[in-house]
Amino acid sequence: MSLTAKAIGLAGVALLLLTLAGLVVRGRWRQWYAFALYLPVIAAFSAAFVFLPDLWTPEVWYVQANVLNALRFAVALELAARTFRAFPGARSTLRPVMLLVLIVTFAMLVAFPWSAVEYQSFLEELQPRLLNGTVWLFTAIAALILWYRLPVAPLHKSVLLAYVPYLLFELLFLRVFVARSWQVPALGYLNQAAYLLLVAFWARVAWRADVKSGAG
Repeated sequence: MSLTAKAIGLAGVALLLLTLAGLVVRGRWRQWYAFALYLPVIAAFSAAFVFLPDLWTPEVWYVQANVLNALRFAVALELAARTFRAFPGARSTLRPVMLLVLIVTFAMLVAFPWSAVEYQSFLEELQPRLLNGTVWLFTAIAALILWYRLPVAPLHKSVLLAYVPYLLFELLFLRVFVARSWQVPALGYLNQAAYLLLVAFWARVAWRADVKSGAG
């Protein structure tokens, strides 16, 4: 691993822990348990990647990817539950939409040729399908929030508005650039720079004094 990659990795870990600290100090971790759990888990994986690079095999990467995919879905589901629980009409619309997204995502996974799965195919084919499901889930939640004009806790709104564009960028990166990033390292740094911007924004939101606790 290059010195630049290590510096970027450590900066990401520091920003994730800073975000978590802000949530704890400001008492906002109670507003979004799954998001508060997501932060230290991804920080732990990132730190392991920097300090224990020899242990970072494709099998370990599979574990990391699947754990983080599960946590992303948990973050989205908790967001939906907290935002829509007081609005039965909007909730009745949300349920079939979320069910459709989950069914389509599951169908895409079933259609994947699992007998031929290996690191490169997982990275270029399977992971984008999982990210697609996550993006659709967050987008559906955001669209219904706007459609029904639901009140959203400031923390939820800020994280959602930043996370969806980042996931779209990551999906584009996996689809278009990842196969070339091995030959052009700068493409990998582009993805890492976008990630650093995201977690820096999360840290700002977590510590910002004007993001009030509110219902959520």
